[in-house]
Amino acid sequence: YRRSSIATSQQIEMDPDNRTYARGTIRRLAPEAMRDSLLEASGELDLEILTIGNFPTSLKEDYDYQHASRYRTVYGPWFRNSVPQLYKEFDGPNTSFSTGVRNISTTAPQALVLLNSPWIDERCKKIATRILSETDDPASIVHAAYRLILNRSPSSSEQTMAEEMLGVADVASVASLTKQLIASLDFRLIE
Repeated sequence: YRRSSIATSQQIEMDPDNRTYARGTIRRLAPEAMRDSLLEASGELDLEILTIGNFPTSLKEDYDYQHASRYRTVYGPWFRNSVPQLYKEFDGPNTSFSTGVRNISTTAPQALVLLNSPWIDERCKKIATRILSETDDPASIVHAAYRLILNRSPSSSEQTMAEEMLGVADVASVASLTKQLIASLDFRLIE
């Protein structure tokens, strides 16, 4: 599970279909991990371990329930009639029955959710505010955004392109940069 997906020519020659796992497989991040990663990057994730649970006691019906918890996703309530949009689009589990294996699909609405979701917009603003509270240097802003969202440093070409796109270092432009990083394949795929 810790093997790199980047294969040498020798590994490809010996195992072209990767049947003996000569290299790692590229897989998509689960929606729960996406949510937790975004909350962590924005500084909102509460890592406290809940022993009682996070169930809203005054809830009379689950329609239009607003999932606003800042705890890890594993502690959140699941309702059949109110599944968060991120889970719907990224093949979250069906709450009506037990599922041993999830479907993995790639569809246009997945990219649209990452670009247009109000929840994602709010996380981008919080990430931008967090970055700008530490630095106002464009090079440092780009480096911090890559570190928080993609957990890596930008390449020199990525650094140059992001600095040019950034322009003025304000919350709106940094939030736009973070949204582009979140919508990238590097955020959604584990190599």
